[in-house]
Amino acid sequence: MAPLQAHSPHTLRKAQLDDPTIGPAVRAMAAKENLKPDAIARGGPAVRQLVQLWDRLFMENGILKRQYEGVRGHDSWTQFVVPLKLRDEILNELHSDALEGHLGEDKTVGKVRERFYWPGMQRDVIQWIRTCPECATRKSPSQRPEDSSLCFPYAGGRSAYIRPLTREYSRKLIYISSW
Repeated sequence: MAPLQAHSPHTLRKAQLDDPTIGPAVRAMAAKENLKPDAIARGGPAVRQLVQLWDRLFMENGILKRQYEGVRGHDSWTQFVVPLKLRDEILNELHSDALEGHLGEDKTVGKVRERFYWPGMQRDVIQWIRTCPECATRKSPSQRPEDSSLCFPYAGGRSAYIRPLTREYSRKLIYISSW
C-alpha cells in the first residue's frame, strides 16, 4: 500500500492543522495571507524554512502542498507537506519497502522527495536510516579472523594472496604477494 493511502483527505488536513509547524502555514495559506511575525518567531527554524518557500506552497482541496522544482529546473512536481505525526509512517513504508528491501540514504531520500516534503526532511530521512535496526545489523563489520587472506589463482599456475595489512586499515590497504 502506498504511504498515507489509508488516510482520508479530512484526516490529512486535520493532521496538518494540528501540527505546530505546518498548522500556522495552512491557516495563513487558506486565508490567503502571509504568516504573521509572531507565528514565525514561535515556530523556530522549521517555520522560517516554510516562509522561505512561501511562493512554492499552495492549497489543494484544503491540503497544503509544495511545488518542487528539480535541480536543473526541468522537472517539477507536487509534494504533500507532511505533519510530524505522519512522518514515521512514511519513512517506514518507503525505507522498508517489501519489494525493494531497505534502501540506502540516497534512494530513500529520492523516494520520499518524489511525493512528500517537510522542513528538515533530508536530515530526518538520513537519521531514520542510520537508526534502522535491520540496516545496522546488515551493515555491521564481518566477523572474520585476524589473519584471514584470500587466494586467487592466475595464469602460469601461480596464486595471489590478498590480505589486509592490519584490521584497522582492511578497507583501505591490501598486501598482494605471489609465489
